[in-house]
Amino acid sequence: MYFLENPFYGRRRTAASASLDTFSDHVLMNLGSVWEARALLQHLRTSYAKLAVAGYSMGGHMAAITAAVSPFPLACSALATGASAAPIYTKGLLSWSVDLEALAGDPALRSSAKQRLHLLIGMADVTRHPPPMRSDAAVIVGGIRDGYVLPSEIQRLHEHWPQSTLRWLSAGHVTALIRYRRDLRDAVADAVAML
Repeated sequence: MYFLENPFYGRRRTAASASLDTFSDHVLMNLGSVWEARALLQHLRTSYAKLAVAGYSMGGHMAAITAAVSPFPLACSALATGASAAPIYTKGLLSWSVDLEALAGDPALRSSAKQRLHLLIGMADVTRHPPPMRSDAAVIVGGIRDGYVLPSEIQRLHEHWPQSTLRWLSAGHVTALIRYRRDLRDAVADAVAML
């Protein structure tokens, strides 16, 4: 098992806080995560018969994109993530933390800034890519009371990946990670077993 450390996080952190200064930094971090994951998977193909990617929340979204853009079969467990992260920053609980006035440059342009932000983040929408080669070896897990990742986005990811398995937990974004650890581990194991 390998754990990737996101660019700009952990020992690769570029600032004192875990928050990135700009959305363009966030985009670069996510792009770097997918490239690094693909490179590692390509390297590991010579040593392992079965490969899988898994992650929770943003990590789940990076795992889903990695599975979608990988030109070989692999299992995927996309945990607490949906097709797009755009609603997280424009509709979900994190939307209150976005300084739309700073993005707009003028308080009267907040709505336009929100639309531009949605388009920018929407570039990483999983549905912009074909389903993974083995979408039947994908397990998607969502929380029915998740205020960060909207259940509609989780459902949209499932619908885009034919034959994927969708499981719902009676939990929110954080409580799923705390109370349903076994279910999350089982989702990863089950995805690998389906491959």
